[in-house]
Amino acid sequence: METGALTKDHSSSDHARKTAGDEGARSDTSWMAHAVDPDERLDRLSSLLQEATASARSHSVELYSRASARARVCVDGLDDAPTVHVGFEDGIAVRVAQVRQRCLGFAACAGTNRQALRWVVEQALRSSSRSSFAGWAEGRGHPLLDREPAPGLPAPSELSAWLDKALRAAARTGVRVGSAWVEAALTTESIAADCGLLASRERTRAWALAIVDGRPRSVGARTIDSLDTLDWARSKREPLTGSGDRFPQGKRPVVFLPEAAASLVKALVRVLQATVNEPRPEIGRGWRVKDDPLDPRALVGGSFDDAGFPTAEKLLWDGRQAVGEIDGAGHFRRASYRDPPVPMVTTLVLEASASGGEEPCVLVEFLRVHPLDPRTWVLEMSGRDTSGAPFQDAMLQVKPLDLLRRCAATMGEPRWFPRGVVTPAILLESLV
Repeated sequence: METGALTKDHSSSDHARKTAGDEGARSDTSWMAHAVDPDERLDRLSSLLQEATASARSHSVELYSRASARARVCVDGLDDAPTVHVGFEDGIAVRVAQVRQRCLGFAACAGTNRQALRWVVEQALRSSSRSSFAGWAEGRGHPLLDREPAPGLPAPSELSAWLDKALRAAARTGVRVGSAWVEAALTTESIAADCGLLASRERTRAWALAIVDGRPRSVGARTIDSLDTLDWARSKREPLTGSGDRFPQGKRPVVFLPEAAASLVKALVRVLQATVNEPRPEIGRGWRVKDDPLDPRALVGGSFDDAGFPTAEKLLWDGRQAVGEIDGAGHFRRASYRDPPVPMVTTLVLEASASGGEEPCVLVEFLRVHPLDPRTWVLEMSGRDTSGAPFQDAMLQVKPLDLLRRCAATMGEPRWFPRGVVTPAILLESLV
């Protein structure tokens, strides 16, 4: 794959630049990396806080900013020339609060200049409401810093080389890859509040996505060097010839292998969060799940949340019942700078338990969950039955809370997945 690529703007930000050729893109990413310097960003936010506090009258003020430099390389196939997109985006958000009255307003916009600040403060004051109140962290006399060692934005040539290697690895195993892209981002997040809070986080992250044998498949990592070039190659599925399209009949143990288990964990947690105010469901002994924002492999999380509260791992289910919730200080997250902080999970960890029995079981290698309503799912599955015969794209209607009750154990070594799950294989007593 040639690295001398056409480049295009890939950002809605006014700060994006168009370049010509990889060398131009290289210098452009160097400029953007300098633009997200965490110390400079925190100093700027601290300066803006003084003006915001004067404008907000009797309200407490919290400012949050996010600046991100990004580079993406895209292809439509192995032999196509790549297209490089580079861009820079930054934005600011403000919360204004009357803490005693538990009233809070929120607004956000692109940019971090004084004009943007004045606009968001005015909009936040207008939107003040009791219904939107959330936690408010206080300062500790020194900045909270969460910065990874040697973060940096890879040059487009590095991204192009990774993509070429991943596509060729897939081609050697017979995996058909259509459109694909790889992207890296260098991001700085800063918080400043008039209660003395100052916090700064800096991150480099890399992602890739491809249409693999007709299905989208994504991979993510903290750096381009640790992004798995063999992931798409390993996703080769059994041919349809000789395989069934029905899930094996009968009541028998079912093992969801780690990749399928990750999809199951994510979907079950969504159901449990949606039913938190209903009678507690029965929990299988294998369902021991915690949220760990400090996991060293995680793409999100860190030592403080997006409102400045310190974080810690938290056990949510202990194999018998719910013992904790994702709520309050330490769990506030923002999907974007445009969103106020709300309780969210970071990295769900399904803890290892004793291995299951030796009796024959159905192995599920691929899983996609299709919710019909909160209490009814259709599972789309591929794998092997107890005799080793493959089945593919089998559909089965289930009750998600029944799956939770039948979670008997976990098996094997846990694996980390970029969707925010760490899990071994999951043994269910049955699916029907």
